[in-house]
Amino acid sequence: MGKLQGLIDKKADSAKFMAQEIKHICTTMGKRGPGSLGELRACNYMADYMKNECDVERADVEAFVEYPHSFMGRPVRLSRQHSGGGA
Repeated sequence: MGKLQGLIDKKADSAKFMAQEIKHICTTMGKRGPGSLGELRACNYMADYMKNECDVERADVEAFVEYPHSFMGRPVRLSRQHSGGGA
């Protein structure tokens, strides 16, 4: 196992850390739907954490085009203008 043994030996600590971070994000960042302020806060939090605690050189939060609620399983009402002719 070599290099991975240290991680394996600390898996309980890692699981506890992950649960604490998830709880922190869920309780302090607000709702995190696509394009929301909460999503941006969570992304910035994780980027800052990676830079400050993990010594990564870069952790960028990139802008992107999104469509809120597009894959949230919500019903969408589609309407079609009918001009009286055929389909």
